[in-house]
Amino acid sequence: MPTLQQTVMAIYGAYRLARLDAAGMSYFDTSVAGFWRSFFAAAIIVPFYAMLLAIRFPIIAADADPTRFVLTESIAYVVSWTAYPLVMASLTQTLGCRSRFQGYIIAYNWSMVLQIALVLFIALLSTTGVVPKEAGQFLSLATYLVILGYVWFIARIALGVPALTAAGIVALDIGLSYFIDYFADRLY
Repeated sequence: MPTLQQTVMAIYGAYRLARLDAAGMSYFDTSVAGFWRSFFAAAIIVPFYAMLLAIRFPIIAADADPTRFVLTESIAYVVSWTAYPLVMASLTQTLGCRSRFQGYIIAYNWSMVLQIALVLFIALLSTTGVVPKEAGQFLSLATYLVILGYVWFIARIALGVPALTAAGIVALDIGLSYFIDYFADRLY
């Protein structure tokens, strides 16, 4: 488990990357221990993810058993946090940037903290009626596009790959997430 200082530094690094500042990479502990500690971001995100599930449940799974929904989504959450790094370990070997894999996953994992905070904020604005439904849909789309750009930038900088290759990595991330969500949705 990372210390508070390590966590703050990593989230600050993710913030700097969100501002398209490549120097954000210097705030991450890119050691093997730092790699494993970056998965602590999943624990930080859990309460925010649970809030998103609570918002999402009545919309997509109103007829589902709530216990089954939570169990299925919990399993999907764990699978998503493990599947992507495993796929990327192989892909970075193929792309010839395996030496940068560790730093990439560290930055990617910590970036998820900022991503979930933004998605939850927009979801709360939309579901509480603070913004009209149409504005909420627009904000959700804009947020999705911003996150895609953010993840693209992380892949480009952390892996040192060309822009088109980084776009392919983002497409892979989307496809894998869709695949996991698709099967999770079928289970409840």
